[in-house]
Amino acid sequence: MLWIKTIGFLLIVGLVLYGLHRFSLWAEERGWIYYKNKKPKGGTLGNALLEIQSYFEPDKQHILELRTEIHQEEKEAGDPPDSESAQTPALTPEGS
Repeated sequence: MLWIKTIGFLLIVGLVLYGLHRFSLWAEERGWIYYKNKKPKGGTLGNALLEIQSYFEPDKQHILELRTEIHQEEKEAGDPPDSESAQTPALTPEGS
């Protein structure tokens, strides 16, 4: 009788874990969590912890400033090109 309860318990635990797995995949699709298919960008948690560390160790402040500066440069690099370089020459047929 004990082995039936053990098998039943393991079956229930397996179903709960599978349900949690499927829920996690669904939540990842919606963008709520990072679970299996998508990987988080590396800087989010690290920058938060570095901010806290800079309060206790002020010499770490320059690292935080460099990371912020690099992030700003990356954002600015996505600007659209100047109007002069964006113009393309008109296509003309050969022989004219």
